Amino acid sequence: MSKYDSLRRDLNPSIRHRTFPDHFYCYDMDFIEYDLNCNPVGCFEYKHANYKLIDILDHQNRCQRNTADGLGVPYFIVVYHYFGKGDILLHAEDIFKPILKAAYYIIPGNPAAHKIVNGHREISERQFVKLLSRLRGENTIHKKYNNTLIGITPPTIRNYHDTKNC
Repeated sequence: MSKYDSLRRDLNPSIRHRTFPDHFYCYDMDFIEYDLNCNPVGCFEYKHANYKLIDILDHQNRCQRNTADGLGVPYFIVVYHYFGKGDILLHAEDIFKPILKAAYYIIPGNPAAHKIVNGHREISERQFVKLLSRLRGENTIHKKYNNTLIGITPPTIRNYHDTKNC
């Protein structure tokens, strides 16, 4: 089994679950960050740069926010921009192409996230890794990651004001 086989292994159950009745809700959160003691410290949902509209109150975001709130951790929506050769924006499916430049647009999705990140904004890859380190209770400097802001176009964010009080 190659390291990429795991990308496909859960596809059939996921597709099958989508045939169940509409009220059987299931979302695949991209990741939950843990500290060294295996305690959750943050929930994250990635969106590709082509994702132009983010509605904070859509069903997926509300379910994932409630999961984070139940764990007592911040919830972030992270729009990623990965660039390859010639500064071409890589597609989400371009998993085998090298990423030469990266930028993120971070959106705090619950009150706990607002205490850590003041407002939605572009952050560099180094700032993103630093955020993950800070959530884990570490103070590591990650010089290998790019600290340059690219000036990416932010997505349209609907119902953002509701993330501070939800």
